[in-house]
Amino acid sequence: MELSAVELKAKEAADRATVLALEGTLALGDLVCPECKARGIETNVITDYASGEEVCNGCGLVVNDTLISHETEWRTFEDSHGNKADPDRVGGPEDGMLSDLGLSTMIEGDSDLKQVRDGLTSMHKSLLAANRKIQELAARLSLNANVIAHANETFKRVEEAKVLGHHRMEATIVACLMIACRQAGVPRSLKELTTVADVRKRDVGKAFTKIKAAKLYSKGDAKKNVASRSHEYMTRFCSLAKLPPSVEKAAAHISKQIDDKGFMDSTHPATIAGAAIYLATQLASDPRWKRTFTAIASVAHISPATIQKAYATIYKRRGELVDPSYASATAVTALPNTTLL
Repeated sequence: MELSAVELKAKEAADRATVLALEGTLALGDLVCPECKARGIETNVITDYASGEEVCNGCGLVVNDTLISHETEWRTFEDSHGNKADPDRVGGPEDGMLSDLGLSTMIEGDSDLKQVRDGLTSMHKSLLAANRKIQELAARLSLNANVIAHANETFKRVEEAKVLGHHRMEATIVACLMIACRQAGVPRSLKELTTVADVRKRDVGKAFTKIKAAKLYSKGDAKKNVASRSHEYMTRFCSLAKLPPSVEKAAAHISKQIDDKGFMDSTHPATIAGAAIYLATQLASDPRWKRTFTAIASVAHISPATIQKAYATIYKRRGELVDPSYASATAVTALPNTTLL
């Protein structure tokens, strides 16, 4: 019995569907072909992922030709030398810094639509520029990704709230970095931040005051982390001052005693660390490890007079602060109160 042209075409499609199913290109679905079901024949509908169609494996009927694949979409690129395929995900990742998560479309040309789009992306450009600057400063200050994320989030809230108006962006970025360092418990002084960013402390202070007044960040329990922050400052300062572990350990002990006793709670941790390091160096048995106020101030980015003033405070209670295994009570008592800068 000869088959008609329609039946022959259907048979060829069914045969092709069967072959592809065996090869693994197609997958059996749960749908039933309406044509076969009307004739009382039970067949399965096969999903053709290559063509995006659902085909009956009995009569070859295309049940659905607008199939949407929910699988991961990949494109294959070659590297710069053309030697190796490099599969990359289509499209960039979501960016929490942007209000549309970075999923918008850039429009080129001089069309009216581009002008509208430019107005919508003005904040995006500001956020991206700030993100680049924050990453640059963070790299120079050896700040981790957690601090960068905190700074980006704070800057985004500041921009959305529009509390600073036309305030200098660099000062705002430094203020956000300072806030992020406090939130993450990373010790960086305002002097360090302003020196690296080349901005005035007064401008950063104004930006910080406005951000704080707008309640755009939570300060958290700062006192709880004072001791650890002082120690972290000290580790970095001692490394920059090229001091041995024995001096660093003695300075850390002094700093911890100061924090535990609480008589310098109003003093910045960096200043406490600088004064503790100076006291420890003056008690060092090896003269090579002695340092002046100026030498310590140069690595701590604090004025020598500030460290000297803090040292005058701890000098009065030096007997309670120094580890007896590091220096004898006689040496501590005989320690002079002042030295040349």
